Formats: sequence, structure tokens, C-alpha cells
Amino acid sequence: MVRAAASWFLAQQALPRHQTVKLLDGDFRAHLAFLMPQIERLVAEAPAGGVRARLALAGVEEARRRLAVAEQPGLRGEVERVQWLARSVMVLRDHHDALTGGAPLIDGQAAG
Repeated sequence: MVRAAASWFLAQQALPRHQTVKLLDGDFRAHLAFLMPQIERLVAEAPAGGVRARLALAGVEEARRRLAVAEQPGLRGEVERVQWLARSVMVLRDHHDALTGGAPLIDGQAAG
């Protein structure tokens, strides 16, 4: 479900309402906080030195950097900041799928 929301948000041509941006910001942050340790665990369990694993860890580090970006002034600034979080959601979900062969997320999180 979060992947679909990220895809929808990135496809928007017009600026969404501020409340929508705030809600998605919270959803994306929570999903990234859930997903990053899972990817790190999968990488730790994978054979050492794999390109896929290194790329996944680079994606995790980039997501952390994006999560640290402060709230931006104005709606346009906030939309751009949250779009970067949405991109991280998409990338990390792709890395998760690649590392697991498309297995659903664990711990009861929706696979959407």
C-alpha cells in the first residue's frame, strides 16, 4: 500500500494539499524506518561482497540522509522533500524484492 502511495505521489502533476503531504510524509517515514533494518538484516545474511547487497546498503544510507532533511519552507519545498522520501520507498522496496525474490514483508506489514 505504501509503495502504491509513493507511486501515486510521484506521478502528481499539480501540488497536492498540505495535509496530504504531511500524511504521506508520516507514512513514508514509518515505512522506511520499518524497511531499512529488514534490508540490513537481509544483507547481513547474504553472501559477502554481492553487488546487490552493496547497492541495497547504499539505498539504505541514502534513505537515512533523506530522512534527516529538515522540513522545507513552503508547500513546493515540502512536496520536493517528501518526493525524495517517496523515491526512497520505491527504491528500498525494489531492493527488498531483489534480496528476497519478491517475498512479502515480514512482521505483519502489508506488502503493498
